[in-house]
Amino acid sequence: MNLNREQIRTIVYYEYLDTKDSSVIFERMKNRLGDTVVSISTVKYWIREFKRGRQSVKDDPRSGRPVSATTDENINAVRDMVRADPQITFYELEEMPGITRGSLQRIIHDHLGLQKKFCKFVPHFLTEDQKRARVKTCTENLNMWRNDGRTLINKIISEDETYVHYYEPKSRTESKIWVFEDESPPHVVKKSKTIGKVLYAVFFNTSGLVEAVKLEGQKSVTALWYTTKCLPRIFRNASRRGLLLHHDNASSHTANLTSQYLAENKIKVVPHPPYSPDLAIADFWLFNGLKRNLRGKHFASEEELDSAVLDYFQSISKEAWEEAFDIWRRRMIRCVEANGDYFV
Repeated sequence: MNLNREQIRTIVYYEYLDTKDSSVIFERMKNRLGDTVVSISTVKYWIREFKRGRQSVKDDPRSGRPVSATTDENINAVRDMVRADPQITFYELEEMPGITRGSLQRIIHDHLGLQKKFCKFVPHFLTEDQKRARVKTCTENLNMWRNDGRTLINKIISEDETYVHYYEPKSRTESKIWVFEDESPPHVVKKSKTIGKVLYAVFFNTSGLVEAVKLEGQKSVTALWYTTKCLPRIFRNASRRGLLLHHDNASSHTANLTSQYLAENKIKVVPHPPYSPDLAIADFWLFNGLKRNLRGKHFASEEELDSAVLDYFQSISKEAWEEAFDIWRRRMIRCVEANGDYFV
């Protein structure tokens, strides 16, 4: 149902006669109008107008209004509406009586300095203790690397796990193609919940891929699998002298069984702060590239998927692997500079 402004204001007015609660009115209108409902800030604005005695739902005359519409009263009113609903649209702000589009633009840009920006998505709402832990861990790692430099970094093996699907559709942006006027864009199949997937535990260092171990015979990674099927395959041929392992704080990595295995085999662990995918090379670099490379491709078998995953890892140059570890170090510096908060 597409209603014009006056019709919507009329609904607000009659709901106002029944109850003065703006939240109740908004919910009633939302149930009736669905996605076409105005914002709650617009409902609140018109309720204030009706409380002041206004009965007309028509726009005030606007033609020939002077620039004086950018009054302190109007500026404060726009500020209050934006603070009440940061997602309010320009169209909804135009509902304010006695203000032209040009005046509204001047208020928004010149007087209030407002800009509409995308929200920043973060992995977790960090507590102050968690921020301090991130700073502490990054500082300790940076001090350690400052003393030993490249020699120490070359001894680090980083590990993380990821699921790879037999088919992952391209993003909306990636699926854009040119079409002629008489053509329709082709259909793209969405990923189905029944599409198969394989979990890989990927180990790598500054020289490249060490090994990608598949999870087989069970649904999730456990400490028992990690210490009996995974880690032994990685370290059986590696010189353990001075070797460092970096992995995140997943339960399979921090379990007593894993700690005991690492201690018995004299494998030291590079500390990793909690809730910090932005400080894990696989998360911020390796897996993003892998998933982007495989998106849009269909794999008929696990063997095809294995081959595609290994081909991608082997296509990465040694210089790129080394640069990834340098980026990791620079990210730790930025984390310290941000006092442990997530950084842009």
